[in-house]
Amino acid sequence: MSNIVDYSDMGIKNIRELLTLHPHSGIVARQDITREQQGPTTIKLCSNDLISLDGLLEVLDVIVVNILDVKILDISSNLFSSIPKEVLSLPGLKSLYLHDNKIEKRFALTSLTALNLYSLTLHANPIAKSPGLRAKLVYKLPTLKVLDFTSITARERRLLMGDEDRKEKASKKFEKTAIKPWKLSKGKKY
Repeated sequence: MSNIVDYSDMGIKNIRELLTLHPHSGIVARQDITREQQGPTTIKLCSNDLISLDGLLEVLDVIVVNILDVKILDISSNLFSSIPKEVLSLPGLKSLYLHDNKIEKRFALTSLTALNLYSLTLHANPIAKSPGLRAKLVYKLPTLKVLDFTSITARERRLLMGDEDRKEKASKKFEKTAIKPWKLSKGKKY
């Protein structure tokens, strides 16, 4: 059995539609899981038309055994204008994919401090153009190891833990020199 439940690219507009749809892969309902098995750890809802996750907990109650099992949530390529508050109801979440949405307000990111994220993506959102965003996220999210598919090095973290001027300079320097996987040209070797 797969630990991934994939509802990507199904034209979903409301999270409750998951209750009537069969995923591309993974289990259909938690009653399919025996006590010895772990429920899904990855929920893929990318490339849909979601603007809200209202009702997420009720839906997860049907498709997972325990919300603590959910480690990865992919809600990239949807229509979110802010980070859905329901994400904060997943205390075991380690990776959150939010890239290619409509998130533009920086204060929306402060809620993420409640999670112990390992990996986060925000590129291809209006907020991604905010100067010093990477520095602020690295500083505010001490458990974060990967941001926008780029590792946060120990050296980068040390530099960003200093004073505000150093954080801003280090962030600008890193943003100029970092390889951005989503911008790689074909045939170019690194």
